[in-house]
Amino acid sequence: MKSEERHHLKENDLQNLLVKAKPFLEKNSSMIIAVILAIVVAGVAYLWMNRPPSEATSKAASGMLTASSQQDYADIAADSQFAGTLVAHWATLKEAEMQLSSGTTMLFSDRAGAVSDLKQALKNYEEVLAKTDDPELQELALYGKACTLEVLSEGDTSEAIKAFETFLTRYDKISVYSADAKKRIERLKKPGVQSLYKWMAANAGKPLEERLPQDGQMSSPLDGILSPEGGAPAGESPLGPLLNPAPEGEAKPAPETPAEPAGEEKAGEEKPGEEPAAEETSPSEPESASEEPAAEEKPAESPPSE
Repeated sequence: MKSEERHHLKENDLQNLLVKAKPFLEKNSSMIIAVILAIVVAGVAYLWMNRPPSEATSKAASGMLTASSQQDYADIAADSQFAGTLVAHWATLKEAEMQLSSGTTMLFSDRAGAVSDLKQALKNYEEVLAKTDDPELQELALYGKACTLEVLSEGDTSEAIKAFETFLTRYDKISVYSADAKKRIERLKKPGVQSLYKWMAANAGKPLEERLPQDGQMSSPLDGILSPEGGAPAGESPLGPLLNPAPEGEAKPAPETPAEPAGEEKAGEEKPGEEPAAEETSPSEPESASEEPAAEEKPAESPPSE
């Protein structure tokens, strides 16, 4: 009987709890349903994010590891199954980096091809900046864009400076490229560097002999970097003494006397004391040798006297 009574009491307690909870459930049913749905959605999202990689994702990752050319990265970025994914954005960034490198390399040998590559690199960098919020991609794309604008500048470096300043505004304290960006800004503000980029744009693609300064009609593009005033003084060459003979060399005429007597006279002037006397005795031997033929000629004169 006691066990039956206890069971009956438990049933009564449960009924009382349900009766008390009914008004609360009716009043807050919407909130309870929302909480349950949120838990379900969170669970589904967690399972989706931790799902095994699909065949397409594995293929994309493998392609990024084996890619070695602009075309390889372009193919990955253009593949519809990767559209809008981080894989596509990374491929676009790598393609832009290779275009920047090739454009810089060809800047003098093939100006038209270089500019084409650089403009395409700029377009790809801007595409990455517009299509993804990934912090690392944003950092690399913004820095690459600034470098591309620098190479494309034809004397007007204002856009490149602005891009580097924007980069520092966002990443000054956290990026490994901050120090380099500051140096580039300082350098791009120098008139000599601006003149250099202008000169490069005007003379790229020409034969070497046409690009070099001739007859003083065109100054060297490095003049603005060699001196703060923008170049070497007029009429003077930076190589100076290497190109023009020294005044002492011009004043000295070619020696007419034999080399040995000249050397003896010079030695006699430099050494004081008895040493010059010792040196003067040495030429006496050649003189005596020169007199010997004269002594041999005397017997030839004797027959007329007889």
